[in-house]
Amino acid sequence: MTQYEVVSAFNEMSLRTDHNVDSTKIESILMYDAVLLADSLWTAPADGVNVKAGDMWAHIVSANHVAKIGWVAVKHLGDVYCTYKDTSLPAPIHTDTENISNKPSDGQLAGLVTVRKWGDPALYALDGMSTADIQVGNFQEVPLFHTYKDKPTHGEFGAISAFQMLGQTELDILKSIQPDDAKIYGYHLKQKMNWLIGSPSVRPPEQIYWSEEHGWDDPALKVFCFGTLVFGGQKVLVETDAAGQKVEYALFGSYRKKGINEWIPFYKIVGMRRTEAGRPVEELLREGKMQICTCANRGGKGENLYTETLKGIVYHPVWSPLDYPSNYGNALYLAKEFCIS
Repeated sequence: MTQYEVVSAFNEMSLRTDHNVDSTKIESILMYDAVLLADSLWTAPADGVNVKAGDMWAHIVSANHVAKIGWVAVKHLGDVYCTYKDTSLPAPIHTDTENISNKPSDGQLAGLVTVRKWGDPALYALDGMSTADIQVGNFQEVPLFHTYKDKPTHGEFGAISAFQMLGQTELDILKSIQPDDAKIYGYHLKQKMNWLIGSPSVRPPEQIYWSEEHGWDDPALKVFCFGTLVFGGQKVLVETDAAGQKVEYALFGSYRKKGINEWIPFYKIVGMRRTEAGRPVEELLREGKMQICTCANRGGKGENLYTETLKGIVYHPVWSPLDYPSNYGNALYLAKEFCIS
């Protein structure tokens, strides 16, 4: 599990909502004897407004053992504000029946991959999703692939036609994992859940979860669905072999934009098992079994603007298809070309 200890020689540092000095300042952190812990680092890929290629920010999860969520500048416009060191714990041992290596790679699980974001040229060429095309902001849907029951080497991408059916227990899990960050972002649990789970009156579904008969806050709700997707910019755990190498599957289908039937390389999704539902969110997030719901916005700064805080931070489990099968079976696949690692 990746963890960084961040130290600064400055008297105080600003905790911000995004890795940019133009983002909202959450609070000032006095750095005298402060211990900041981060779960990830972000490095600027190119020069921009108030940013220089190579600038770095740390995603803070605690300060002096108090939970915090925000970004602190490690290097800004080439100037170093903080130093950091990797204090990661060894990857946890898995005892389930999936074929997962326990060997860490660079302090992370060997099967951890990062999903490409909207605006990535490689993802757009194959899947074709962009705010410029749909003319509106959207959650960063990256579809998973399922195979046909009568032809297990052939299949298709689907985030509505393929779905996992969930119940009251899973609804309780969804509610329990949402952070109380209204003081920072202004959104409460009800607003987060309204964004996650669509009304039965809206068809086709426009949200990642939907119910057929009742709203999420109706006690009569017994079953609701999740369209099989992962979020751009987030990590996912995929199957590995005994040597710690990602297992590739060649399956026949067509990318949604490319539109040509061909053999496509895939990874098999691992996901959160039913028995793991009570584990700390931070651990599951680091292991790629939990994701932050990300969005692609549009505005004066361009298209496909990445954000993790549209409704504050909203968490979502990667439901293991072994325990939460889809209407097509107990396996879901992520295209290799949709990943950057």
